[in-house]
Amino acid sequence: MKPNSTKLAFLGLLFSTAFAQAQSACGNLDFENANYTGWNLYKGMNLNSLSAPASVSTYTAPSISGANVPAPNHCLINGSGLTDPTTSLSIASPYGSNNVVRVNHIGTGAEVGILERQIAVTVAQPYVNFSYFVIFENAGHTHSDQPYFRLNVLDASNNAIPSASLHIVAGTSTVNPGFIQTGNWFYKPWTPVAIDLTAYAGQTVTLQFIAADCIQSGHGGYAYVDVDCNRSAPSVPDVWPGDANYDLSVNYLDLFYVGSAFGQTGTARSVPGNTWAAAASTDWATQSFYLVNSKHADCDGNGTVDAADTTAIALNYGLSHPFRSSLQVVTVENAAAVKPLTVLPSLATVNEGQNFRLDFQVGASGNTVDSLYAIGFTLDYPAHLFQPASTSMGLASSVTGSNLLHLVKPASQTIDLAVTRRDQQNALAVSGNVFSLNLKAKQTLPADTTVQFNLSNIKALTKSGYVVQLAPTPASVTFKKAVASGIQSQSAGSDILLFPNPSHDKLTVSLGSSTIVQSYKVYSVSGQELISNAEEQISKIELNISALPNGMYILKLQSKDGRVIEKNFVKQ
Repeated sequence: MKPNSTKLAFLGLLFSTAFAQAQSACGNLDFENANYTGWNLYKGMNLNSLSAPASVSTYTAPSISGANVPAPNHCLINGSGLTDPTTSLSIASPYGSNNVVRVNHIGTGAEVGILERQIAVTVAQPYVNFSYFVIFENAGHTHSDQPYFRLNVLDASNNAIPSASLHIVAGTSTVNPGFIQTGNWFYKPWTPVAIDLTAYAGQTVTLQFIAADCIQSGHGGYAYVDVDCNRSAPSVPDVWPGDANYDLSVNYLDLFYVGSAFGQTGTARSVPGNTWAAAASTDWATQSFYLVNSKHADCDGNGTVDAADTTAIALNYGLSHPFRSSLQVVTVENAAAVKPLTVLPSLATVNEGQNFRLDFQVGASGNTVDSLYAIGFTLDYPAHLFQPASTSMGLASSVTGSNLLHLVKPASQTIDLAVTRRDQQNALAVSGNVFSLNLKAKQTLPADTTVQFNLSNIKALTKSGYVVQLAPTPASVTFKKAVASGIQSQSAGSDILLFPNPSHDKLTVSLGSSTIVQSYKVYSVSGQELISNAEEQISKIELNISALPNGMYILKLQSKDGRVIEKNFVKQ
């Protein structure tokens, strides 16, 4: 096998051992000969976790002792009764077979372990079924420096087969979806995978597993692998209504999978419904994100992925289940430049009972996001300051498109927000407001409070499943309690409108009938005065903002009756 330079730049030589001569029923595909016959073993160095390994050579010193020996780069293990030393979990194969292989050592040194095998695809045996158990140490580095696990399925021309390859880089600030944290380690328990290669019948494909330490040599990454001898059909796991990505729990990520598979059809469940319980379901012929069978996105089990499937997500939000026996969501890292995600409040100061809005703007003028299918995140949300019945998502001007699926799930201090397209087409060259959050302050606030609206757990994906890396910029809003004298009006400035907002060159300020402005000033968010005018204005103000850099600004109006009114606007 000779993978090309975009996959692995090395000469693949067949590696075999003479530790056993008998052949298993499937030619040692499942390692049941207790040797590596038919498999290629390699070792390399990790110089960049988003690129192919370097200095790759055939590995000739594996362990086949049956014990989980840390040092060898490849270790063939009889998993019965043995546990992984990092997680203390059993390494017994989910297929019930005796032997599994550990790829890469348990240690450090920027090393990479590579295990591969050529497999002939036939009409009678079109599936490749395997399972992996990944363990990463959190190095705290950038994505390109972290430990990683990579699965490649290559066609006869050494090209990656679409929807049959995964690249999981250890999480940095957060745990990857589907992973569990123990101490400074992340792990993903045994995850069976079934890949239908019917379209490649008659060809020989290459199955390739790669596990690597971090590039700075101080943190480890390794994986256990087993391959199922049965290639006539995959296993048929249950569906849990609402868990559209089958990653053990229900959260806003599941909305993405409904959006990805929207409109697909397949076999309806014998017992449809949204009840949180395991439901037997036949595999569909289609997939959503990351090789996950689309039947999981059919949350209500009626045979069609549609808007009604979001009901199960809402009903079962936050629940989890103990089983995992299907393909899982993984974080596919994208080396593209990080794009901005900015919180833009409509008001810098909010009074008791006042409506206001938070806009969430992705990209910027001259710095657009190439493509976007779904986006979600967690926002700080001090519920005690808001009227819950008035909290809603605004989608009218979303740059992601129209006819979207969306989710709003508030808790006591946070709120999960997500939106996804459902037409299997990316929004292209995205810059602007992806959605808004409409809010209303409580009629009675406990005290003057300044809230910083921070974003966390940000996930943005393209239709092909690539992660769009976004850097958040939070915003602060001051909530003002009414003073006893009543001088502070709860609706101060409510009759003043700014349009268009965002604006490129001219901003119109409509003053309404109850406000006469004596002067106004424009400030940057850092407090620098940029525009000032002391002439009396009665009906409207025309502001020339063409010279301002793109960004958010604060307009302060001094009214004739002594009020100071603040409004936010965006120049783009």
